Amino acid sequence: KGIVMNPDRVELVRKRFGLTKSGFAAKLGVDRRTIQRFETGEGEFPQGCLDKLCAFSGFAREYFLNPASPEFPNPDGVSFRSLRSLTAGKRDAAMAAGAIAFEFDDWVSDEYTRPPHDLIQADDVTPAAAAAQLRAHWGIGLRPISNAVNLLEAHGVRIFSLAEETRHLDAYSLWRNDKPYIFLNTTKTAERSRQDAFHELGHLVMHRHKGSAHA
Repeated sequence: KGIVMNPDRVELVRKRFGLTKSGFAAKLGVDRRTIQRFETGEGEFPQGCLDKLCAFSGFAREYFLNPASPEFPNPDGVSFRSLRSLTAGKRDAAMAAGAIAFEFDDWVSDEYTRPPHDLIQADDVTPAAAAAQLRAHWGIGLRPISNAVNLLEAHGVRIFSLAEETRHLDAYSLWRNDKPYIFLNTTKTAERSRQDAFHELGHLVMHRHKGSAHA
């Protein structure tokens, strides 16, 4: 007998770890068709596999029993670096990381008051001009910036780290519900992460309605 679980949440975790349906089935010790039927709503999750899923993923049982489906980033609105070299599996893992971040961010927003963003929209200007406009808007002029993450979070940018399974990806950014998000690869050097943070800030300011085509 199967367990009543949310197939969208199970699929999200599978993608978060970059697993194909066959690879996922092998970790759970079941047939690929069992996973296929479950994800399409044609079958139940196999009895005895929930503990295995929780053990290898690190997610609690309650996460998979939650009936609310997660919200994935809209791929048309995401600015990915090196999009042509990004495989479907790696892209799915990055988007799944975004979906998990959305759920956590919504919980934080329900519990705490955070500053709204005050990013400008700088269309059809050079990166240097956009940077100058934003520095002026934030009142920092030409002064050096000591901590990129602190500065961006103070101005309402949501910043999350990417999971180990997305270490191939430097960073990505997007807008959601008028909130700016940046996802950074924390396995890079501090200098590289700083560069990536400001690169993605440029996308948020200059390419708000253009998405991944301009990554």
